[in-house]
Amino acid sequence: MSVPASTVRAERVRMGRPRTPINTYGRMTVALQTPGRWRARTRYRFDDGTLRQVERFGETRAKAELNLRKALVTIKASAAVEVRREMRMSALADRFLASKSNLAPRSIDTYRQTIEHLIKPNIGELAISEATTERLQRFVSRIQLENGVGAAKSCRAVLSGMMGLAARSDAVRGNPVRDLAPLSRKTKGATAVPLERLPELIAKVRADAGLQRLDIADVIEFLIGTGCRVGR
Repeated sequence: MSVPASTVRAERVRMGRPRTPINTYGRMTVALQTPGRWRARTRYRFDDGTLRQVERFGETRAKAELNLRKALVTIKASAAVEVRREMRMSALADRFLASKSNLAPRSIDTYRQTIEHLIKPNIGELAISEATTERLQRFVSRIQLENGVGAAKSCRAVLSGMMGLAARSDAVRGNPVRDLAPLSRKTKGATAVPLERLPELIAKVRADAGLQRLDIADVIEFLIGTGCRVGR
């Protein structure tokens, strides 16, 4: 009994293309996207067996390829390390960042900046088991005080992903970030000018050459006289 030629060719192709092993990647391609912006791309086979595209960018072909190779080294190194309670938060952050390699480059850069500039310098040496809700709350509150609510929200988002990864690996019982206090901006209302100071204010407005030149002095007097409040 003869075997169809098409079947033989298909079998040869199948046998000639072995499956990409876990934690390895295939052929790397580099292409120019726009002037001064190169993209290096490959497909990496992760721990779950799926092949996902990983890409990095650079000002030159060489820099784009170098950035991709660095990312692949980080991914492989993090995949080889089991998440345990004794692991440092800095190492957990690297593993979390590697797990997000399929996101847009801008999102990855935002995560990386938050990790390198805020999380690692402040709590990177803590063990995962030491990253309690109380400690993380003090850290996020300090970041909000020193760097603003936007930076604090970024830290909280990254920490939630990190500790979620630890929880899924049974390194912690639950994600302690879930119990952190909500973050909100404190808005300060307008302060009314005392009535006895209005004549002084109007005189300064009329004497201000800049306001007169821009025709704003009359508008200010109108607002003072009518009590009108302009909404944003």
